Amino acid sequence: IVLDLMMPEVNGFDVVEALKDEARTASIPVVVVTAKQITHEDRVRLNGNVLKVLEKSEFNHGRFLSEVRRAMSSGRS
Repeated sequence: IVLDLMMPEVNGFDVVEALKDEARTASIPVVVVTAKQITHEDRVRLNGNVLKVLEKSEFNHGRFLSEVRRAMSSGRS
């Protein structure tokens, strides 16, 4: 899953928590791509629940594709 944290009708943090709370979805890899400036508290909240957090301010297509490929090959689906 490629997920933004700031969506119009749902909070991305809540999506991550809901995915991890459900046995059927807990092992699905998540890559976060967001314009939100990530705080220390945000990183703590996401730690262990997502494979990678990419900030749009530092977005690099090659890095993004590399992280998505890594997520797809992680075997956690």
